[in-house]
Amino acid sequence: MQIGINIAVKGSSASTPLPPAPVNTVAPLISGPNSPNYYDGDLITTTNGTWTNSPISYTYQWYRNSGQIIGETSSTYLLSFEDIENSISCQITATNAGGSTPIYSSNSAYIYG
Repeated sequence: MQIGINIAVKGSSASTPLPPAPVNTVAPLISGPNSPNYYDGDLITTTNGTWTNSPISYTYQWYRNSGQIIGETSSTYLLSFEDIENSISCQITATNAGGSTPIYSSNSAYIYG
């Protein structure tokens, strides 16, 4: 005769709560060499803006008249003839362990011909 005892121990895991996702306090801003007038061939740049909750990374997406400019995902963008008479903006997304928060630049760049 064999007698066995099964004991299950319910453990508690000490996990650290995730921080809140980043919150933007000062919107990103676009600038360039001819600001506030921009022309074909200008290299424009966006700032990250100011954030709370300690973002650990930022990603970028440039837009032409509210449509994504495919492949343009750095903090700088070289204006081209396609941008003439269009408005260019950038969406910056701040990320930390608690999540990601996107925000658009507070200004847009209008491109003159």
